[in-house]
Amino acid sequence: MTLRVWDQDLTTSDAVGFTKIKMSSLMINLGVEDWFTVMYDNKPAGEILLSTTFEPKGGDQYAKM
Repeated sequence: MTLRVWDQDLTTSDAVGFTKIKMSSLMINLGVEDWFTVMYDNKPAGEILLSTTFEPKGGDQYAKM
């Protein structure tokens, strides 16, 4: 997944960076809360905190074990 970060202007919006995240990393332990580095011109431009919850179809298979 590619997350693009934009500034918030009243007249125009400009891209201020992006980060790429492996979808499989969002499923670890049925979700993750982690910081991801935002890059701009191949340099770190900041970080973004992302929280996910992974809910597989059919419910939590680990709870049934």
